[in-house]
Amino acid sequence: IEEIPINNFSFYPNPTGSVFVINYKISSEAVLRLVNLQGIVNSEWELRPNLISSSIHIKNVPAGIYFLSMVTQNGVLLTKKIIVMD
Repeated sequence: IEEIPINNFSFYPNPTGSVFVINYKISSEAVLRLVNLQGIVNSEWELRPNLISSSIHIKNVPAGIYFLSMVTQNGVLLTKKIIVMD
């Protein structure tokens, strides 16, 4: 699996409440997954190529530590840690 350059995927704020903004640069469609520490996918969103920013709503996600994983159709993967607060 090829990795996405780290400067092509960022988000804020972290820690976050009910909404965060993701900035990304990808050339093919991708899936963004919010995964808990047990490896269970809590939420999933489709990301479109050529967009640079998207607001992600996580209103019903319990507080805790999660991983945001972006996977493109080409098998490109990048994962970062995010903290969700009440």
